[in-house]
Amino acid sequence: MNATTIEKSMSLVNDGDVIVDRSWNVDDGVTIKGPGRLLVDPGQTITLGKGSRLVDVEIISRKMLEEGVFWGSSLKVKGDNVRIIDCRLMGFLWGVYCQRSARTHVVRTEIDCVTAVLLAGVLDTSHIDIHAWPFLKHEYGFDHLGDFRDGYGVALSGPCDWVRVSV
Repeated sequence: MNATTIEKSMSLVNDGDVIVDRSWNVDDGVTIKGPGRLLVDPGQTITLGKGSRLVDVEIISRKMLEEGVFWGSSLKVKGDNVRIIDCRLMGFLWGVYCQRSARTHVVRTEIDCVTAVLLAGVLDTSHIDIHAWPFLKHEYGFDHLGDFRDGYGVALSGPCDWVRVSV
């Protein structure tokens, strides 16, 4: 299935869920602003282009909601100067996957994923300020996940130059 391209900034409405049944490619400079909730189907992801922003959005894996297992990648950063602010990402293997980009900021974001943020070969003052915690167990009743499980708050791979991390 082809991906859906998000070409213009958009606001989500808090009174309903948006089903992401095809991957989203968010164009350069586009903002997706909540409050709102995106439910991402298995095998789909949201790719953020250069200078794009995601603000006040909750993103949950539908595989987690339906089967109680972590699956896929929530957000992929594909460009410099991406901002993810005041979001919540839950139920994915990777919350934010960022490879070969610069100045990525993930700020005031709550994440319950196997690996909350993976930075691979990132350069030039990326800033990660997250709260990684078992939200799915304590707020959604997924008791089988437990409080302690294997995973990473922030994983660094390859050269990561001038990265500031607050967890």
